[in-house]
Amino acid sequence: MRVFNQYGISCVSGFLDLEGNPVEKNRYKYPYSYDAYVQWRGGENDQITGCVYSDRMMQWDWDKFNSLSEKHFGNRGQMFGNRSPDKIEAFLKDYFGKPELKLIVIQECCNVSSGYPIWIFHYSSPEA
Repeated sequence: MRVFNQYGISCVSGFLDLEGNPVEKNRYKYPYSYDAYVQWRGGENDQITGCVYSDRMMQWDWDKFNSLSEKHFGNRGQMFGNRSPDKIEAFLKDYFGKPELKLIVIQECCNVSSGYPIWIFHYSSPEA
């Protein structure tokens, strides 16, 4: 079921995994080790050709990540929970140099080694 958050962004209601199943280890029951759940969906799973974790993008190129974060979001860091899907998609297009990239699903999960949230971006790209 889709709902709209305070920013007018269509998001998924409840804690559901990529396949639409309930997530048992959610962020309220397991705040430092919860499983991935869908925050936003803009397409279907069969459209997905690739995915990337937000923390890996930062590790691969710290300067590029922060520079593009400032360009698209007006700040640095990897807290994507309140960033709009259209801006995240533009960020990913610039980061990977893939203008045809289309964001399909945003998931939030927890980095169990640190307890901090991270995001998984599932996308479609003919260049993937």
